[in-house]
Amino acid sequence: MDICGFVDHLPQSDEDIMPQKTFSRVSGTGWCMANAFRILNMPYSLISHTGTGVYSELPVQKAEELDIRMPEYEETAGCTYTLVDPRGNCRSLMIMGGEYDFLPSALNEIREEEHSCVICSGSQFEKDPQLLLGYLQSLHLPIVFKPSGYSVLQNSMVLSHLFDLHPVLHLSEAEAAYLCEGRAEDLNEAAEYIYSLTEAPVMILLDDLRCLYYDGDTEEVAGADHHDHVDLSGSDCGHLAAYVIAKNCGLNVSQALEFAGKYAGTVSVTDDTIPDRAEEERLKQILSSMIIRTDIRKAVKKQ
Repeated sequence: MDICGFVDHLPQSDEDIMPQKTFSRVSGTGWCMANAFRILNMPYSLISHTGTGVYSELPVQKAEELDIRMPEYEETAGCTYTLVDPRGNCRSLMIMGGEYDFLPSALNEIREEEHSCVICSGSQFEKDPQLLLGYLQSLHLPIVFKPSGYSVLQNSMVLSHLFDLHPVLHLSEAEAAYLCEGRAEDLNEAAEYIYSLTEAPVMILLDDLRCLYYDGDTEEVAGADHHDHVDLSGSDCGHLAAYVIAKNCGLNVSQALEFAGKYAGTVSVTDDTIPDRAEEERLKQILSSMIIRTDIRKAVKKQ
């Protein structure tokens, strides 16, 4: 569960601040990504637990409403506290609970042949990194990795083993700068340096939701729809999930990034971490139209 507060500015150091509006919602990388797959009618498997206790009640309720499978785990659930400024920028404090634990049985339930890739978040490596690393090393699937903060980036052991698996990386500007440790003068150089670590595509999501993509050969910056951002929470996770979905639907990199930008923009104009229910049909129509146009172009080329 996420307790969110809107403030007139993000606090500095030990500054006290009074939110103008406070409410509870469900957030987290797995939640945001699972909802993208749900909204766009794409199959997925979510490895995430709700935990128990008062902080698990809202996630359990919302998961049931949206038919998202999140098994209960017998450990007290944690909570995230998020502050949002008038431009949608966020700062969070995470108190970890049972939702960050993994049961080997949950991993064993996943059938590798039924999946096209694995998307994992840095927060999943917090409690038992060896368990998850061993699981990823046993797979023969592409890995997509989103650090979701600095904690995992500070664990050189985890990063070394993870980068050996050549994961596609989805980073924020700040995460990219942290990985470079002063070795890059701009984001283009940052993308090239990070690519040298993984030898796999790198995506750097900019603060305005544009995205820099580099795969060793191609470098491009995908634009984003102009929005007055309300809350950027969940936009990054939605962007990555939408990109993976679009690629699996046959779109090329440029098209997938375009759709991902549209999806992320839709999240950013709400005070929730997923798109409004009223926007779900529009997002499905956008993706369907892009797929149809791609299929037509491919058919014409074959003639």
